[in-house]
Amino acid sequence: MDALPTYAQTEARFLSLLEENPLPVADILTLIHTCVVTENVNKAEEWAAMLMQELTEKADFAGLYLVIKDRAEQLAGTLRATGIRDALKKACKDRLITAMIETAGFGDIVLTESFRRLDLLLALKTGTLVIDPAWGLGTVKRLDDFYKRITIDFSGKKNHTMTFAAACETLERAPHDHLLTLRHTDPAGFAQMVSEQPGELVKRALRSFGDMPVTKLEDVLTRNGFVAAENWKSFWEAARKTLKNDPLIMIPVKRAEAIHVLAEAESYGDLWFEKLATTKDQSLILA
Repeated sequence: MDALPTYAQTEARFLSLLEENPLPVADILTLIHTCVVTENVNKAEEWAAMLMQELTEKADFAGLYLVIKDRAEQLAGTLRATGIRDALKKACKDRLITAMIETAGFGDIVLTESFRRLDLLLALKTGTLVIDPAWGLGTVKRLDDFYKRITIDFSGKKNHTMTFAAACETLERAPHDHLLTLRHTDPAGFAQMVSEQPGELVKRALRSFGDMPVTKLEDVLTRNGFVAAENWKSFWEAARKTLKNDPLIMIPVKRAEAIHVLAEAESYGDLWFEKLATTKDQSLILA
């Protein structure tokens, strides 16, 4: 087993990297983590402070944000959430990003939620596909730093505007394998799946929208235009026939209960028996 580098070696490497332009933030953070093990926490915090100062002076917002998220637990004891907000704004020369930082709510809500909001807003570039519970799939069209608004083209509503704050509450970046995304990016392949692989469509729907009873599944698939309402009965019969033999799908006896999709097939090993031993619901045990 290789020995850990000495403190002197780690410090020399740290100071060397600190001279590079642009700063290799990920590599420097690795050294700071190493310093915690080889030296002590106080020295690691000193290095982190030096790195943050350099990033601020260079107006490297992306690098500073990476460091702040990495050191959030340690910074919480010395720097309030509003201090984190101010530090990020100090390193930012982009008015749009500054508006996003202000919208993230540092100091008003828990820090992890502020990070989530800012991560989402930073990901919203022109052309980004997003999903809204009410409007479905949309494409980001414009971002306004003055009014802190975003304009999105949804299939059923073009030029829809919402505030950055509202976007944080309802929007999510569209996953590449979400049903709405697949239909948008590969309409021919999607149409083929609907006609030839009804069981696969159901599995994708459950992974995209969550486990649900068959009644809700019908509503989701027909309301979004995945399956024509008049074709639902034949579609579900074909899908159910396939899914009955699918180890990743658990179809309940009662229609009111949710259909479950598993990440992997149940092995019925020790973990399964442990879950069974703690289950008190007789209907679940019988199922």
